[in-house]
Amino acid sequence: MTKYALFDLDDTLLDFKNPMMEAIHEETGKNIHWSKWTSYNLLETYDISMETLFEILTKHECLLTALPFPLSKHILDKVRKLGYTICLVTARGWSPESRELTEEWLKHYDFPYDELIVTQVGDNKVDSLKHIEYFDFAIDDNHENCEHFATSGKFKDTFMMSTPWNMKECLKTSGIKRIYSLNDFDKMKF
Repeated sequence: MTKYALFDLDDTLLDFKNPMMEAIHEETGKNIHWSKWTSYNLLETYDISMETLFEILTKHECLLTALPFPLSKHILDKVRKLGYTICLVTARGWSPESRELTEEWLKHYDFPYDELIVTQVGDNKVDSLKHIEYFDFAIDDNHENCEHFATSGKFKDTFMMSTPWNMKECLKTSGIKRIYSLNDFDKMKF
């Protein structure tokens, strides 16, 4: 039986928050550090529209300038060595070139993966996974995505990467485990 692992990209395997914060600061003049982001609603935090946010991210090439977290490649290599099929699911559908830019980024950093799925911001990621019956685990930083994973019946384990923007979120669904770094995940037996 094939074993499947799902990983989110932005702020799970790679640091998207820093280039995004720097780009927004440069364009708006508002210097709000990401550690002060208490929700996913950056539109409200910075008083900008979704269209403006996406224009800023595109102009500053944030999809290409984000850096991998130190253990990301190690984790993916380890999971691959353990026989998992690696599925990367990201809500980068706001950019028409998101797939190509993401594939370029993954190749540049030599990230192993079997499938890349790009969804729209706000989509239920589970809806894009109908072709796969069951996952051994998922890791994401978005609490709504984690809730969807945990309640779908498709995932054995769901891990939520702890961030300032999800710290206030109560994990309503049992089975979601909060992790504070990829180091926490690396220490687990699976």
